[in-house]
Amino acid sequence: MPRHLLTVALLLCLDLPPMAEEADDHVLSQLTWHYRETCDFRRVARIDASIHVRDGAPSLRIAVRARDAALEPAPGFPGVQGENLQTAGELAERLLGPDAPLPFQVVERAPLTRRRFVDGRLVETQGDPEVVEVAVEVPLEEGRWEVPITMDGEVKLRIAGRLERGPRSWLGKVTRIWQPPLPRSMGGER
Repeated sequence: MPRHLLTVALLLCLDLPPMAEEADDHVLSQLTWHYRETCDFRRVARIDASIHVRDGAPSLRIAVRARDAALEPAPGFPGVQGENLQTAGELAERLLGPDAPLPFQVVERAPLTRRRFVDGRLVETQGDPEVVEVAVEVPLEEGRWEVPITMDGEVKLRIAGRLERGPRSWLGKVTRIWQPPLPRSMGGER
């Protein structure tokens, strides 16, 4: 019998403890989505949802960014593609204040480009650092889950997924991020 087969047979006969769990901090699944403005469907924020496992405990990390190549400025204003100064202001005002839907924390502050007209010319300047990314982590339990994000008493975004305990580690996936349909009074079905 070859030596490597003998080694495998001996290891199978021994009553060894199961292999150690995966690394203390790792990401099981991540999904990115762009939040759209309800009136004109512009992409105004980037949403990243990921399942993290730290020290054996799974959690959902939700990050909201006001800077991404796909973001669009407000129409009629001299905005910059890839940055949304209005979204940055709303991140600070609505997701970090005392009435915030979840305990979001600031991840990044950076100066955003400000455009204005001076003597008939469009001038770009870098403003003071704005909040460009906030994030929150919420613990997850085994099974299918859905996390609604509410503002002003309305569900603005939903994130769904599943999580199960495997033989040696957690298995999970962020399956969907979506906005509820618009009311017919605001422009009908999409």
